[in-house]
Amino acid sequence: MMATLGWTEDQFRLLFRPLVEEGQEAVWSMGDDAAPASLSKLRRPLWDYCKQRFAQVTNPPIDSLRESHVMSLRAHLGDIAVLPSPLLDSGQLKTLDRHFQSIAPIAFTFPASEGVGGAKSALERIREQAKTAVSENQSLVLLTDRNIGAQHAALPALLAIAAVWKSLVQAGGCELPLVIETGQVIDTHHVALLIAAGASAVLPYLALEQASSLAHGGARRYRVAIEKGLRKVIARMGISAIASYRNSQLFETVGLDAELCDEFFEDAGRALGGKGLHEILQDCIDRHCEAFAGKTTDLRDFGLYRFRHSGEQHANSPEVVRRMHRYIKSPTEENYAAFVELGEQRDPIAVRDLLEVAPADPIPLDEVESEASILSRFSTQAMSLGAVSPETHRTLAIAMNRLGARSNTGEGGEDREVYSDFSGANNRVKQVASARFGVTTEYLVHADELEIKIAQGAKPGEGGQLPASKVSAYIARLRHATPNMVLISPPPHHDIYSIEDLAQLIYDLRAVNPRARIGVKLVASTGVGIIAAGVAKAGADVITISGHDGGTGASPLSSIKNTGLPWEAGLRDTHVALSKAGLRGRVRLRVDGGFKFARDVILAALLGADEFGFGTAALLALGCVMARQCHLNTCPVGIATQDERLRTRFTGKPEMVETFFRGLAREVRERLAGMGARSIEEIVGWVERLRPRTAEAARALADLLQPTPTPPQTGCLVDDDTRLHVELNKTIGDASVSQRRFRITSADRSIGAHLSGEILRRLDLPDGSRSYEFVGSAGQSFGAFLVAGLNFHLAGEANDYLGKGLSGGTISISAGEQASRRGDVVAGNTVLYGATSGELYVAGRVGERFAVRNSGALAVVEGAGQHACEYMTAGVVIILGPAGTNLGAGMTGGLAYLLRDSIGGHGYNHQSVRLAPLEVREEIWLRRVLLKHFRLTNSGRVAELLNSNSPLPLLRVEPLVPPCTVAETWTATLARVERPTVKRQETPVLPLESPTFREALAVM
Repeated sequence: MMATLGWTEDQFRLLFRPLVEEGQEAVWSMGDDAAPASLSKLRRPLWDYCKQRFAQVTNPPIDSLRESHVMSLRAHLGDIAVLPSPLLDSGQLKTLDRHFQSIAPIAFTFPASEGVGGAKSALERIREQAKTAVSENQSLVLLTDRNIGAQHAALPALLAIAAVWKSLVQAGGCELPLVIETGQVIDTHHVALLIAAGASAVLPYLALEQASSLAHGGARRYRVAIEKGLRKVIARMGISAIASYRNSQLFETVGLDAELCDEFFEDAGRALGGKGLHEILQDCIDRHCEAFAGKTTDLRDFGLYRFRHSGEQHANSPEVVRRMHRYIKSPTEENYAAFVELGEQRDPIAVRDLLEVAPADPIPLDEVESEASILSRFSTQAMSLGAVSPETHRTLAIAMNRLGARSNTGEGGEDREVYSDFSGANNRVKQVASARFGVTTEYLVHADELEIKIAQGAKPGEGGQLPASKVSAYIARLRHATPNMVLISPPPHHDIYSIEDLAQLIYDLRAVNPRARIGVKLVASTGVGIIAAGVAKAGADVITISGHDGGTGASPLSSIKNTGLPWEAGLRDTHVALSKAGLRGRVRLRVDGGFKFARDVILAALLGADEFGFGTAALLALGCVMARQCHLNTCPVGIATQDERLRTRFTGKPEMVETFFRGLAREVRERLAGMGARSIEEIVGWVERLRPRTAEAARALADLLQPTPTPPQTGCLVDDDTRLHVELNKTIGDASVSQRRFRITSADRSIGAHLSGEILRRLDLPDGSRSYEFVGSAGQSFGAFLVAGLNFHLAGEANDYLGKGLSGGTISISAGEQASRRGDVVAGNTVLYGATSGELYVAGRVGERFAVRNSGALAVVEGAGQHACEYMTAGVVIILGPAGTNLGAGMTGGLAYLLRDSIGGHGYNHQSVRLAPLEVREEIWLRRVLLKHFRLTNSGRVAELLNSNSPLPLLRVEPLVPPCTVAETWTATLARVERPTVKRQETPVLPLESPTFREALAVM
């Protein structure tokens, strides 16, 4: 029974059991290297041809875990019932039966003996029954496959729900609740697709039955896991209510023909052609017959997640790993040829396997560009220091630098020692991800390229986390965190909610390091070309398109298998869209996802790529054995682990990586010569040189192989800068300048970023500190990435992103004493985002997302909007005014302080933080900080607090599981700020006008 409904043994064991036993989706690693359903020789269900959509750049995804208060799964069944979630059980269905006056049951099964003809007749029947339900004023439609058996097969549930919903709409019954009862549902992806196709609610009866029999409380945990997964699916698109997701068709199909999609999924995205309705129904019937013809009821292991000889084909099969290792250990022509043979002769696993290069007259090899030139187009893709071991990270960087290629830090930062130890381990590409781990000004100025990671191929539209077991003391130091604590990456960049915001971040990074290329990493999806055009207009120099089969150190298994498109489709869409818009000449296109062979490089270039990224292949060259244990910190060869014992097993050498890439570059040269091309540049986008290998492939790839339009290309963008930052930079070499005063306007953006970057590049830190005073209304990113020794005071107000990436500098803002007393908002949203050190004092309120991902800065503000201190890992924040909801969500380190009367019972995130009274010594530390705040801003609010004879009316906000003591947090924070030792009696509460009070201020 389970087999005919589409269940497999590996799905049951690896996908379903964790839902039941742990109440959450399984976590996996190394990406999806199995053949997609459209290329599979197995009979895969219709679900597998569909991918979930996700937001990137143009709107932000939501963190469904840390911001669950904005999420809703409430399902409305007409005006009769409201369900807490669209997931039903049998008991709830019986309750609905009592409340609804008339229910129209529609069985979407058919006699298996009638074959495809019977299946098509069943489709027509259920459509007519749906229309009849509308005409007869039925109150609910119930689709069911309960009567499945040896003689009766079921239509694909997704096909049935789409057909019936469309018929309901055509008959004017779009308000009629549509419930589906099916045994085909296994996980979140299936439920989400049914809802997106029109279902009001879903009853996965077989899954619930199996969950109940598997473990006590299994059905409840299964429900919790599915509901959690549904929130993540809709949050991935930036949707907060399941009602907005229903009938949205927010998914994309891969490998289904246009006729089928137009009939059932006309509003869904479509990538590549393939099977039609007849083939899908035939697969369904064949699967049914095979299930009931067998002598055993055991489920079959399809090898969907791990390689099995009788299962699905995998790109990283054991034989591929063995032959690569053999070549690396003994780099002979014979061993390389044996490795390449696997790529040439394998059954289609990727879209590019359906293509071949049309023959042409060859040219002499010595007329082709050099290996060094080809190697300069290669890079190892982002692998964070944390996901992989320090030894692996360092070895990759050394190897790629020797080759004249690029390595990428990933989102975990890097050890600053590589900037001065002359080891060649400095990664040329440095990633700026949503968590901003390790993103300091020093980090940015040592890059040749800065990559803004919008999404990752294995889990686009969602954040991530580094397990506590991988957060060693070393990793914690690099990420400005505390050892043995989970480190969370938000789903969105909280300074990128639109193309315009992305343009601002690009401007910020270019201000710090004008010599670096600025890259943006996207994931292949429907419409990615249009997004890429916006990214190009925002000023990016490089756009990376990642395929769905990209690697990962840890990701939900459902995300790995069910999000993203093949890079071939995304790359071609991007190249064509940029060309049509006249923007192709502005940017370089890089592509990654499953690259191992020279053939991959040539085909990618013909589809439009200038550069090529390698992830898993580089790790295989270092000795990776594809154990798929990266997420468990148990890598048997010491590559993807922080375990000290396992790291000793790492035997990788830079020479191993060099051997792989040199062999690859050599073969690329030979292939270029064989096709009559003198360089990669010559063939970029020359899709006419490609041809399908079969007639079926020609139909599937017809859109992919359309010629590229060639309208006139526009030149590079020129930023319309103001000159204020130029005036500031002139003060660096002027020793006589200790303080300056400047007018500032909202057109003056990223003031301080240029200055900080220039100081670090010159290695010419000013003696002592430099103070700059500004008067007016500052533009975005005032004081961004400000370094130690620079003190900025603003008399006025600041726009969004104040103090972004603060790296040791001091910023103070005041709009006057009365503005402070009134509680005026004097700074915008996303203040202090990603700060690692330094101080911020604001005599007024700030907007939403204050101190998100603060990892070391000290800050005082007099009120903040929602989501303050989210994902904070270190530092101290004091809020002397109203604090919005959800404060401290995802906070795993650092401390925040709030006025007792400024936060209600729902004002802070109870799942992450707790409130605690002050200790005596905290009062001393806090008064010391507030005195400095008063000296810098003349805050009327702080004056009242310090002039009171009562203890400070503050509460401490700390993580539920504090990673260290209160004293340790304060010591680490104050260590970054030079302060004289002040005894308690030296900071008394005194009248504001008394000489003693002024003397106390003087020592601050």
